[in-house]
Formats: sequence, structure tokens, C-alpha cells
Amino acid sequence: MKNIVVPIDFSTDSITALNWAIEIAKRAEAGITLLHVNKLKEYASYFSGRQVSENPDDIERNFDELLKNIDSQGVTLTVEILEGRVDDGITSYAEANDPYMVILGTHGASGKNDSWAGSNAFKVVSHAHCPVITVRGDFKDGMGIKKIVMPIDTNIATRHKVPFTIELARYFGAEIYILAASMSSVHDFVARAHSYAIQAKDYIDGFGVKCNIEEVVGDNVTDMTIDYAKKVGADLISIMTEQETAISNLFVGPYAEQM
Repeated sequence: MKNIVVPIDFSTDSITALNWAIEIAKRAEAGITLLHVNKLKEYASYFSGRQVSENPDDIERNFDELLKNIDSQGVTLTVEILEGRVDDGITSYAEANDPYMVILGTHGASGKNDSWAGSNAFKVVSHAHCPVITVRGDFKDGMGIKKIVMPIDTNIATRHKVPFTIELARYFGAEIYILAASMSSVHDFVARAHSYAIQAKDYIDGFGVKCNIEEVVGDNVTDMTIDYAKKVGADLISIMTEQETAISNLFVGPYAEQM
């Protein structure tokens, strides 16, 4: 059975992610693991140093309250509690258990919430060996995914996200909007992005998923993608971070973090 991991710190952000996970799990016939990492806090003084963790009884009470109030809609929910660094705990658990995906709540760059899930989101996205969906805590919008923007750049590895994006689109009956993005107006770069986008569309069409292509050239792929997502009213943006670190790869490093 497929399994979706949702890191839980009992914040609004992580509960929103759990609600989204339930919507996906219903369609993917998956179970959900609620993962809490008991973050060790170091308190050092001139005389001694010690580590303090959350009270296990408090964690248990929080989970009891959460499970009592969440509508799982028939999806099986299990609880796992680890101890240590949050990002390490999440990525290590994902590596050991090979989940279908991780769905992670985040408050985004402009948020003031210091929840551990939000503050560790990019580290998890960068290092997890499975797909990761990040969800803003304020993003609810009826729990539907109808439009997915999928930027395609000039690196061949950019197309590795296509099969998973198709799966999500089919679960929700969504339409995929391919953005052929080039940061150079040189013909070879534009032509390569165009070619990869056409190949991706042909593949998507074979699964009966509606698909559109738009081509853009600019100096910041993040801005281009977000502007296009706003233009079409997208619910999700599908990008890659675990690709080759070639200079032509637009979605590794700062661009992925900006996104």
C-alpha cells in the first residue's frame, strides 16, 4: 500500500498539509504516517550543557486531540515519533521507508510562524529521495487541484517530473500547463526548451490529460513561473530539485529555494 508522510508539529501549517494529504490519499488509495520529530533543544551554560526535548506526554496528548478532531475520510492514519534534528529526521525516515510522497506544511517566506515544519521545508525538499509537496498554511481553496504548472527548462533531467505530475493530474482531473522556460534568447536554448516541452506534451496526451504549452524567455525563471501560475490560476507548481548540477539546470539551488 502506498504511504504518504506528513510531518506534524501541531501548527496550522502542518494541519493544512494533513488535510491536503487526506485528499490525495483517498484518490491514490494510500495510508498516511503522521511524523513528529521531537526536536532537541540545547541549553548550555558556563557550568554544564544539556539537551532538553519536548515532554512525551504532551506530544501524546496533542496527537490524541488531533486524531479526535481530524476527518480522515476513511484514510488510515498512523503515528511515528522520532527525536533529533527535524530535517534530518524527516529525510532519514523517508529514505528508510520509501514513501509515495512527503506533504509538508510551510508558512512561506513572508510568514511569521516559527513552526519547525515551515522552517525546515526547503531542507527536506532538497534532500528527500521522494516527491515532496509543500503547502502554504493559508492555502485551502476547497482542497482541489485543477491546474498544475510544470516548467520545463533546457536540462534533459527536467522531464523526470512528468510521470509523477501526470499521476497527480489524473487523481484530480487536473490540466497541466507546460511552461517552456529559457533564460537565454539564443536560438539553441529556446529551441531545446521548445523541443522538451513538445516531447512532454506528447507523453501527457497519451494519458488523456489535458495539456497546454506556453514559451517564455527571461532572466529569472522563478518570477516567470510564478507570474504564469498567477496568470492561469494554478493550484500547484511542479519542479525538480534533485537533478544534475549543470549550469543549464534552472531549478537547482537558488531558483528552487525562491520557488
